[in-house]
Amino acid sequence: MDAGIIISIIAAVAQNGVISQGDDIPWRLKIDLQRFAKITRGHTLIAGRKTHESILKRLGHSLPGRKTIVLTRQPDYSLPANCKIAPSWESAMEMVRGEKEVFVIGGAEVYRLAIPCAKRIYVTKLHAEYSGDVFFPAYNADEWQEVFSESHMRDKNNDCGFTFMTLERKIPSFVNLQNARSEKQLEVMKKIQEQKFCPFCPEHYEKSGLMPVVKQGKFWHIRQNRWPYENTRVHLIVIHNTHAERISDLTPEAAQELFELAQWFETEYKVLGGGIGLRFGDPRVNGATVNHLHAHFITASITDKNDPLYKAVRIRVG
Repeated sequence: MDAGIIISIIAAVAQNGVISQGDDIPWRLKIDLQRFAKITRGHTLIAGRKTHESILKRLGHSLPGRKTIVLTRQPDYSLPANCKIAPSWESAMEMVRGEKEVFVIGGAEVYRLAIPCAKRIYVTKLHAEYSGDVFFPAYNADEWQEVFSESHMRDKNNDCGFTFMTLERKIPSFVNLQNARSEKQLEVMKKIQEQKFCPFCPEHYEKSGLMPVVKQGKFWHIRQNRWPYENTRVHLIVIHNTHAERISDLTPEAAQELFELAQWFETEYKVLGGGIGLRFGDPRVNGATVNHLHAHFITASITDKNDPLYKAVRIRVG
């Protein structure tokens, strides 16, 4: 996924979590529809097939002034001119590369796919419960902060009272101090945590104090590790060139290049045997100090177990 893009979710949710009844919305909020049109106009929308079909049923056409990407596994699915098919969430993300903000408009399964990578949620919280069979998926409220709230009373154009809210994902900590391996590393990590920046992102290389680049690729680059693991002869760190956190963020081309770089490492450093440690996902779990997709290329300083000075290299996970 393009790290610079803002994935925004927009939804109206009843007090009991209902977002629709079948292919219909069980309430009438004129001002909410106006807000939806104002916020999303000129942007690309991502919708599930059923959500898209409910719009066509209600309006007789797709949403004007917007492009819609419809998630469906039906390759021959018929679409209006301003709509495109994406067979998966990953392919939809590829299709919106380079855009500033994209809106996910439902349904429940598409919202569920979007929540892990969304940066903003525009939600209309209804002050009433409604019968329905489609619900907004659960998410961790502690990861979000309210940046806007505006309440409205029930009137002739709106079936119930409601509140417009905008939530933004809290700025994450890009480092995990608990995994620091030395006092010096801990000191550097604390400064990064205070300033809230990712030390492995290109715009921050200069102030991150990283070691020089020894090999540059299209998707990755390699540096000497500033804090090598104990008992290593060579310890290189391989950093993804754009911000990514999970293996699912990788393209097949990036995965291929990673192993091409591993072959280079093997030859360049005359490695008889070594290891690749790929750090991905939550640094509270994966043993990493930085929450940015990276790998370690390692070979031990002493490989003969019969050598009295032999010590194994330990890679922490957990």
